[in-house]
Amino acid sequence: KGYERVLAVAVLSNLAIDIMRAAIQREIDILKADGTKVELIVPDANCLSAFGNNLMDASRRGDVALKGVAQGRVEAKRIAAFWN
Repeated sequence: KGYERVLAVAVLSNLAIDIMRAAIQREIDILKADGTKVELIVPDANCLSAFGNNLMDASRRGDVALKGVAQGRVEAKRIAAFWN
């Protein structure tokens, strides 16, 4: 509470995304009720595919990084408007 804007980045695996989404949304609703503007970034389908079910699987690092950079470029356009 007390912030004008909050950018939340939730790095969730395929298994956790459905479980955690409701909890994250409750937190976002609390912030918004106080007048805070909130944006949420979660892994897109390409990132989720690259993650697999185990976020600690180091063999996936390269693909995850490439997919994350690609998503970041897309999200940057949306988030730039949010910050300005």
